[in-house]
Amino acid sequence: MIQANLDNCIMEFYTQLKEYENFNDFFSDEEKITAVSKMQHNYWLGFFKGEITEGYISERVRVGEVHANINLPLKTTYSNLMSKENTEVKNSFQIINSISKMLNLDASIVVSTYAHKVNKVLSNRSSALEAEVIEREKIEEELKKQVRQAEQFNKMAIDRELRIIEMKKEIDELLIRLGEEKRYD
Repeated sequence: MIQANLDNCIMEFYTQLKEYENFNDFFSDEEKITAVSKMQHNYWLGFFKGEITEGYISERVRVGEVHANINLPLKTTYSNLMSKENTEVKNSFQIINSISKMLNLDASIVVSTYAHKVNKVLSNRSSALEAEVIEREKIEEELKKQVRQAEQFNKMAIDRELRIIEMKKEIDELLIRLGEEKRYD
């Protein structure tokens, strides 16, 4: 339906464009309008194929750059297809627009739900990791306390043993002074 009216839509588009003051700067003669009309015809045929390829994207980027360079309002690019004279085309675009809105809504809901779910899982995992880190820190502190206590006990025990050895030497020295035999060797 749209393709059948495509050439009429394109002709109407360039008729509307003639109203812009810089139209003649870009479309100085009919040959140029004819050449650009053919490019636009191919553009719309590619559009209605519905095949999104790198070439398709590159062509749309190029068209956007050209329209920006000539200061063509965005609404003008599509307005000729939506004019009152093209009721069938307008209805088709309304259907396409409705489907597009539904797809965007659907995608938005799915992506939002997915992101919410992933964030919740990550938050739960983060909380669990935080709890595990806190528990490990408590265990580490308890182990450090036990190590300090063991080191203190070990130092005290060694000091005690050294003091006992010293006392045995003193006892042996005193015994020798008294003329008796040593008890410890």
